[in-house]
Amino acid sequence: MILFILLPFFNVIVSGLFGRYIGVNNVKLFNITNLIILLFVLIYYYLNIISTDNEYRLNILELIDIEYLTIDYSFNLDLLSVTMLIPVIIISLIVNIFAAGYMENDAHNQRFYTYLALFTLFMIILVLGDNYLMLFIGWEYIGIASFLLIGFWYNNIDNIKSSLNALFINKVGDVFLIIALIYLIYVYKSLDYNLIFSIVSYINSDINSIIILCLVIAASAKSAQFGLHNWLIWAMAGPTPVSVLLHAATLVIAGIYLLIRSSNILEYCPNILLFNLWLGAITSLIAGFIAINTNDIKRIIALSTMSQLGIMFISIGLSGYNFTLFHVVCHSIYKALLFICAGTIIHSIANELQDIRKIGGLIIYMPITYICILIASLSLMGLPSLTGYYSKDIIIESSLGIYTISGLIVYWIVILSSLLTNIYILKLIYYSFINIPQLNKYIYNNITELSSFNKLSYNNINNLYFIIPMIILTLGSLFLGYILQDIYLGQGTNISGIFINPINLNLLEIHFSIDIYYKWIPIINIILSITLIIYIYEYNYKFIYIYNNKFLYNFYILFNTRFLFDQILNNLIIRKIFKLSGTLNSLIDKGILSLIGPTGIKSLLNKLSYNIIKINSHLFNHYLIYITYSLLLVIFIILSINNYININNIIDIKSYILYISIIIILLFNINILYNYNETSIKQ
Repeated sequence: MILFILLPFFNVIVSGLFGRYIGVNNVKLFNITNLIILLFVLIYYYLNIISTDNEYRLNILELIDIEYLTIDYSFNLDLLSVTMLIPVIIISLIVNIFAAGYMENDAHNQRFYTYLALFTLFMIILVLGDNYLMLFIGWEYIGIASFLLIGFWYNNIDNIKSSLNALFINKVGDVFLIIALIYLIYVYKSLDYNLIFSIVSYINSDINSIIILCLVIAASAKSAQFGLHNWLIWAMAGPTPVSVLLHAATLVIAGIYLLIRSSNILEYCPNILLFNLWLGAITSLIAGFIAINTNDIKRIIALSTMSQLGIMFISIGLSGYNFTLFHVVCHSIYKALLFICAGTIIHSIANELQDIRKIGGLIIYMPITYICILIASLSLMGLPSLTGYYSKDIIIESSLGIYTISGLIVYWIVILSSLLTNIYILKLIYYSFINIPQLNKYIYNNITELSSFNKLSYNNINNLYFIIPMIILTLGSLFLGYILQDIYLGQGTNISGIFINPINLNLLEIHFSIDIYYKWIPIINIILSITLIIYIYEYNYKFIYIYNNKFLYNFYILFNTRFLFDQILNNLIIRKIFKLSGTLNSLIDKGILSLIGPTGIKSLLNKLSYNIIKINSHLFNHYLIYITYSLLLVIFIILSINNYININNIIDIKSYILYISIIIILLFNINILYNYNETSIKQ
C-alpha cells in the first residue's frame, strides 16, 4: 500500500530535482514506468478488495496529539477509495503518455512533468487519507498544482488570469472546508472518519446540517457547481494534457469524493440532500444552455464536464452514492477520450485554433480520431450498450424512484439537459469533421505530416503517444460500463466507505416500479437530437439563423455570454469586495491596527523618550529621587503580585502598614523634589 505514496513521490523528486541532469526522455520514461507499476498494484488491490471485502490501513506517524485531539498521518484503502483511484491513476498514466507527444517541443518538460507528478501524488493522498485533515492536505495541494498547471505557459497573460481565477474561486470553497473542519473538531473532538461516522446519529441534526452545508459549498467550488463554476471554463487556457488530467477525471471529482465519503453525515440531513438535488439540476441545465452557444472545442467539452458533475450532485441528492461512484469512473474514461481527441485536433492543425467553425473536413485526414471521438460522444449521450448508458441512465431514472414532486421536476430538467448535451456534442463532431473544410490548403497538406493518422505510421513514435491513449480509452468507453455494472449497480451491493440510510434506498423502485416509457425517453432523446442536427446542418441551416428574430437573438446573447455570470461576478461582487477591502485596509490595517501596533508604539516610545529627556536636570539629588521612586515602585508591584491585591488582602495589618509606608515615602520624596525646585528657582 505504501507504493501508492512512494512511487508518485519518487516521480516528483526525480522530475523536479534531477530532471535536467538525466534528460527529458529519461524523465518521461521514469514517470510512465512508475505509473504502470502503480496501475498493476491498483489492479491487485482492487481484485483483492472486491473478492474479500478487506480494508487496508497504513499508519505512518502521529501528526497531532493535543489534549483530546489525536490525528494520525494514516491511509485507508477500502472499496470506495480504491475505486476512486481507478480514474486518478489510469488518467494520470494516459496523460503522461499523451503529454510525451503533445508537449514534445516545449522547452520546460521537466517542470511540466514535475507538476503532473505533484498533482497525482496529492490526489492519491486526498483519496487514501484516513481522516479529514489528510483529505484537506491533499485538497490544498491539488489546488496549488492545478494553479501551476493551468498557468504553465506563464508568458501568456490569459493563462495567468485563468490560473488565478481557478485558485481564488477554489479558495472560497477552501474557507468553508476549514470552517467545517473547525466544527468537526469542536463537536466530534476528532477528524477521524470512523469515530465521526460512528456517533453522527447522536449529534443534533442542525449542527450536522451546518457542517455538511460547508462541505457542500467546498465541493461545489472544486466540482464547478453553478455559482462557483466559471473557473472551469477559463481553465481551458492551459495545455490540453492539463485539461485531461484536471477537468476530465481527477481535480473536479475531488468535491464529489468529499461528499461520498461524508455520506454518513449527509444521510442525516435531508434538507441538504434536497439542496444537492436542485443544485445539480440547475448546474446541469445551465451548462447545457451555455455549451450549445459555445464554439471553443475545449470549452464545449469542459461545459459537458460541468453538466455531468451536476448529474453526479443529483445522484448524491438522491442518496445514490453507488450510482455516483460508478458514474465518476465511467465518465472519467470517455471524457478523457474527448479531451485527448480535441488535443489531437489542435495539435494536428499546428496552431492555437480552437474554434470549431473554422476547422471542418477532418474526417478524411484523421479517421482514427473521428472514430474515437464519435464513440466517446455516443457514450456521453448514453447510447445503449456503451459505458455512459450504464452509469448515466440509472441516475436519470432514480430521480423518479423517490416519488416526490422535486424528483419528477428534476427528471424532466435532466432530460432537457441530456438533449442539450446530445446537440452540442454532435455539433462539435459535425463542425470539426463533417462540415465543409474551413482551413487553408497549407494546413490540410501538413496534417498528414503532423499526425499521419490516415496511414498509421507506426515508425513515427510521436503518433503512438496520441494513438495508444485514444485506443485504450476507446475500449474503456465501449466495455467498462458493462464489465463493472454489477459491482456498483447490482441489488444488495455494499460498498465499504458508503452509508445509505435504509429509508433512502430506492433501487427496487428504480428497476421494477417506474413506467417503462420513462426508461425509453433518454433513447428517444438521442434519436431526436441526431435527426435534428442532420436536418438543420444539412437541409435547413436557416432554421438557426436567429439574427432576424429579436426574441431568439436575445436568448442567444444570454447563453453566449454565459448568463452574464462573469459580468455579475466581476462588477457586482468582486469590484465591491475590492472596494470594501480598500476601505477596511485604510480603517483597520492602516488605521486602528497601525495606531495600536507598530506606528502607535513607535510614536508612544518617541514621546516617552522625549519627556524623559526633558526631566533630565543633571543633578545628583534628582537622580537619587528617581532611583528611590523606581525601587519602591518595583517593590510595590512585586508585593502586589505575591499577595494578589484585593479587598481581603488589604485588611491584612502587615500589608496595610507596608503600603502606608510606601505611600508616605513617595509623598516625602515628591515634597523634597518640589521644595528643591522652588529653591532652585528662587536662587
